[in-house]
Amino acid sequence: MSIVSHLLSMLLLSGILQGPAATPRIIASSGDWTITAEEFEEIVKTFPPQDRQRFADPDNRRELVGELVRIWVLTSEARRKGIDVGTGYESRLNYYQEYAREIGAAISEETVRNYYESHLDDFTQIGLSHILILNGNSPITPYANVERLPYEQAEKKAKEIKAMLDMGADWDEMSRKYSQDIAVKDHGGAVGYIPKGRAEKSIDDAIFSMKPGDISDVVGSVFGFHIFRITDRKVQTFEEMRDVIRQNLTAAELNRQLDAKVKDSGVKIDESFFQ
Repeated sequence: MSIVSHLLSMLLLSGILQGPAATPRIIASSGDWTITAEEFEEIVKTFPPQDRQRFADPDNRRELVGELVRIWVLTSEARRKGIDVGTGYESRLNYYQEYAREIGAAISEETVRNYYESHLDDFTQIGLSHILILNGNSPITPYANVERLPYEQAEKKAKEIKAMLDMGADWDEMSRKYSQDIAVKDHGGAVGYIPKGRAEKSIDDAIFSMKPGDISDVVGSVFGFHIFRITDRKVQTFEEMRDVIRQNLTAAELNRQLDAKVKDSGVKIDESFFQ
């Protein structure tokens, strides 16, 4: 080895001369900011240990990067306006949270109450019972040992039961005799309380248009054919739901604003980071 080659080797080993630095992997960027893979991993380390393992999942990593993008877009805009935001994750997060609080504070009590009064069904729970005739053509078999009629015969059977109820037949007796929901048939078909959106749309549309004491027409679902009896209708009060509504309205307005800002920022994301 020549003297020059030997000298270069010694310098490299001692750290006096360095090779080219590794280029940071940019996973998200816009015109005036970037988020690198190293920054992402450092942010994950700030979470409680029991939460960190979630981010081995690509979908969870993608969700977190999306949220970081929103924070970076918002705080970069603030910095351009001369607001002292800081450049670290914690300071950016603090500004983001304060921004959300200001949105919430700007939502008036009248707005919250108007939302409540115009969405009463969302805060309503229906107490109901049902008589169910299973559809033999459905791929869903809740009770494998219960014989199921083909579609048309099952629907016909349900309509016959409804006609008998209309003629004054006793509900509990009809439930015990005909219902194929074996878990509740001997208890008047009582299934408890259901909030809006929990059941199929066909069921929601039927039961939320009824009053306590009403018996529905035959209603089809993925299971088969139901006849519903409404036993109760209870609405959560405005006082019970005020804070929840304000939180939801705040989140909706925050999302609306930040989605627009992200769209206008021309953000680029390295999707290979989530593969």
